Amino acid sequence: MANHTSVLIDDGHLILNITIPQNPLSLNITIPQNPLSLNITIPENPLSLNPALQYFFVVCLALQGIFGTLGNVLVIGAVCIVPALRTTSNAFIINLSLADLLVTCVTQPSSLLGAILGEGFFNERHTACSVVGTLCAMGCIASTWNIFMISLNRFILICYFEHYERVYTKLRTLLMCAAVWLLIYLIELPNQTGWGDTRFSTVFYVCTFANHVHSYALFYIGVGVCLPVAGSFFCYLGIYLKVRNSSLVRNRILMKRETDAESSTQTNNPSAVGSKTRPSVDPIKNSNQQKQRQSLREFHKNVRVAKALFRVFVIFLIMWLPVAVLILMGQGTRVHPVWYILTVLMAHGNSSINCLVYALSLDHFRDGYLRLLGLRRCRPGAIGPDGRSNTLGGNSRVNGDASSVAGYNQSRRSTIQTEMGAAAVKAYRETSSHSGSTRD
Repeated sequence: MANHTSVLIDDGHLILNITIPQNPLSLNITIPQNPLSLNITIPENPLSLNPALQYFFVVCLALQGIFGTLGNVLVIGAVCIVPALRTTSNAFIINLSLADLLVTCVTQPSSLLGAILGEGFFNERHTACSVVGTLCAMGCIASTWNIFMISLNRFILICYFEHYERVYTKLRTLLMCAAVWLLIYLIELPNQTGWGDTRFSTVFYVCTFANHVHSYALFYIGVGVCLPVAGSFFCYLGIYLKVRNSSLVRNRILMKRETDAESSTQTNNPSAVGSKTRPSVDPIKNSNQQKQRQSLREFHKNVRVAKALFRVFVIFLIMWLPVAVLILMGQGTRVHPVWYILTVLMAHGNSSINCLVYALSLDHFRDGYLRLLGLRRCRPGAIGPDGRSNTLGGNSRVNGDASSVAGYNQSRRSTIQTEMGAAAVKAYRETSSHSGSTRD
């Protein structure tokens, strides 16, 4: 609500009404000794009263929009061109990138226009403001719900692996992604049916949902943000408890002890190493050990990916919490406008940094980015510093477990071939020696 100040002049025959806008950054009114000469000019865009803050806001919005759009396009492109990333799990990452593109391609540019041109620009374009406001409101909570779907996917994959393939088929995954968009539209729908409305926010400088209607703001934040955030928290808590109590982790410790015991035996009895008689190997036991090792690798690969996605969740929570608190407080202009600008930059800026988290945490995404940009990290088949094949995404701390299994199998084959080759050479020499003595 605007504040109204009335000044009575000439015994009440003239009433001067001064209307102060909802969010003036600084409005100084000096009433002269002769009130009849009072002339007040209120700017259409209060942000223009503070050029330094306006410049800072505009530059940040422009950088976030450009970097965020490029980054989210790279995420989608990496999933499309890297075979290892074409999984049902990454369908939700694509869905999250689409939600982030709504923010970087629609919300950020419209907010930039609002910061430069002010409220009047959108007041003259009601339809455009309504469309932008609807997309802005949907894009923000779409990010929250997609992060929850990602955490739920990781939770089922790690804690209920035996049910994962049945739950996350291609068709069901696509239906889940579509259901997220339907849900966020239903959350935003009351804003279109009379509970609230879509208008230009003079504190956030963007067309958005009716945050001035406090009851709808509570509903929007509660269902659109708090509920999926709570769900994500419990999913990652379940993953943590599973990892801590996993029998696979205990098996890894036991296998390490067995390996140390075997190494100790060979060290204490070196004659056994060079003897021609080799200990018999139980193929069933050897096969079970290989399966255990492979299960361990798969388990820890999924855990490392879950850790990377947990970082996405934590960063989202940190960057969205301040603006959510301001909306829930409902203090309006009683809060300094600078805080609104900083919090909205943090919240909308979150859509620009998820791609960076993927690049720093997941090698497959980093390789995909480099390939899309024409800056591939190395030649296919090149040998990395750890001695393993460094194909596209192969030498990965997070997703390189298939390469580890292949490297282990290759090592076993090389050992067998070496042993067979040594036996063949020995047999050939004995045959040659026997033939030579016969000729003599």
